[in-house]
Amino acid sequence: EEEEEEEGGKKKRKKKQKPFPCSRCGKSFPESAALLRHQRGHGAEPPGHSCPSCGAAFAEGSALLAHLRAHAADKPYTC
Repeated sequence: EEEEEEEGGKKKRKKKQKPFPCSRCGKSFPESAALLRHQRGHGAEPPGHSCPSCGAAFAEGSALLAHLRAHAADKPYTC
């Protein structure tokens, strides 16, 4: 994600800092919590949440719920 800041009347894009790198793959994250979520994916254990319809597996229960909504074409949020 990028942040915008004005400099001399012109907008300049500034990349968001990502000071938390993964020691296994090198990908960096802006918050430590995001790094921890990412690192769970490197674990030896398979993801704990599986889709009963197609078998797709997710480490986070919230990701499974979003996936299940896609199967049901459920769109609970309005624009």
